[in-house]
Amino acid sequence: MKTSCRLTASFVALAALIGPAICDPAPAYRVDAPLAHDNLSVYFVRGNGGGAAPLTLDQAVSSGQAKVGWNDGAAFTVENFSDRSIFVPFGTLLTGGLQDQVTSVSLLVPPHSGPMSLATFCVDPFRSTARDNEDPTAFTPTDTMFPNRIAKLVMLAAAPDLHAVGNMRQAGVWWSIDSTRAALSRALGVAVEPPYQPHWQSTGFQDHIANPVLAARQSPWTTSLPLALANPVLRQAEQTYVDAFADASAEDVTGAVFAVNGNIEDAEIYQSHALFAAMWPKLLRAQAIAALAAGSENAQAVPSAEAVGAFLAAAEAGTARESASGTVLRDSEAAVFAETRARNGAWINRSFVATAIAPYAAASPEAALLAMLKAGEVGGRSVKALRNRDQVVLQRTDAGAGWSATIQTPTEDVLWQLQELAEASFRAHGGRTGTGASLGSAVFSLAFFAMLFWLLMPRRRRVVIARAGHARIAIPDRHPAVAWRIAHAPRREPVRRAVVTMKAFAAILAASFERLLLSARGLLVLAKRFASAAWPRDGLAGAIACHLGPAWPGNFGAPTRPLRVATRK
Repeated sequence: MKTSCRLTASFVALAALIGPAICDPAPAYRVDAPLAHDNLSVYFVRGNGGGAAPLTLDQAVSSGQAKVGWNDGAAFTVENFSDRSIFVPFGTLLTGGLQDQVTSVSLLVPPHSGPMSLATFCVDPFRSTARDNEDPTAFTPTDTMFPNRIAKLVMLAAAPDLHAVGNMRQAGVWWSIDSTRAALSRALGVAVEPPYQPHWQSTGFQDHIANPVLAARQSPWTTSLPLALANPVLRQAEQTYVDAFADASAEDVTGAVFAVNGNIEDAEIYQSHALFAAMWPKLLRAQAIAALAAGSENAQAVPSAEAVGAFLAAAEAGTARESASGTVLRDSEAAVFAETRARNGAWINRSFVATAIAPYAAASPEAALLAMLKAGEVGGRSVKALRNRDQVVLQRTDAGAGWSATIQTPTEDVLWQLQELAEASFRAHGGRTGTGASLGSAVFSLAFFAMLFWLLMPRRRRVVIARAGHARIAIPDRHPAVAWRIAHAPRREPVRRAVVTMKAFAAILAASFERLLLSARGLLVLAKRFASAAWPRDGLAGAIACHLGPAWPGNFGAPTRPLRVATRK
């Protein structure tokens, strides 16, 4: 076979192997006419509906096949003990631990995964200890998804991966809780508080962060969002929506698009009907809460099924951007599109979060933070210039129709100040924090590793061949005196072979022990260097790492994970 034929066959085979992982065929969505109840409209999306579905996180945790946990390093993890994959959807509310959380990305957890990092934000800002009768290291999913779309956009917004930006995202989530609770209280005529008063040992630590950030909130709530959404009056109001849209049993229904007051809000489409059916009750409850909070005073004409189909197509045709979680993200004027895929490249879930903000929601504090993230500027300062502990604090404008922002920085932590100075020096020299470094940084980092390896590598020692009678003994050159005496001993002075052998054995044993000690020490140092890449940069080690800049291994290719100031202890 000619070389050209072999090359062609190779490319065809390669395309056949990796093609499905790179490019799925264009989806052929069939969007039903809308079903409406009050101000909420639902458009069911139909597909083939076939294929096996992964477990949902609720199913896996309730059956003991998975665990969502937390450790002292402020890292949230999910672990799969089963033989099936587990789907963790974006916007899942989790209760337990030291603070309730919401997942900020979708994730497919493979079978027997071991602990995997789980990106979350806090939805419980005024608590930092376990509630009574709750495990401080474990979390349980609730039966409702996160109900605020603008906060979802804040979590998904394209912005620099800096600690201060993480603070802004967290503030956006907290403000959305205040907006949602206030709107629900107005709509229902009662304060949206939990059905019981939770108890925990209050330390007051979180007040240093949450109270200044939320000082202008509309009501003095201190309980978490998931507990508040269990309010019995709210549950009763939700049920009317649940009853109206309960029939989604058709086997080819694989998704749904939601519109509130005629504005498209969200869409969730799944690869299989089984996964959609498992997720449907939670999705519907979240949209019912959003509809109740929005009210019906600003209703517009309901979009047609064709307009909804155009919305989905425009979102999928958006501009792709990188995602630390591995999720496929696309930005467009219509929506932020997020696709969760299995390891073989097959898509599992497609989420659409509409970017258009209704006028009545544009004046919310979370919308103000979203605008700042998109503009890349806060109070006349670039978000890239913000320091780690900078907090964006919102105040109402004099007219009361908008929000202004100031930047506040707690100063009680000396280590944080040291880290901020180090990171400022790092940025001033062209470095970047949080997302790794450029090619020059890679060269520096590799040179750093090479130097460490050269310094810590055990040296190969020369040996001296000494003669003792008819025996030749190899002795390390660190004992040249012994070797010289053996080699130059006069014939008339007998050298006892046993003594010489014992001395040689002792010298070799000492050299071997030293080599073993050096190797163990070297491995320990290298292990610490590698581990430093995953340490959160919130202490002295982080400050030193940032000061060294690209020469520090942890600053090149460091794994990124969400920054949750509220959960830092």
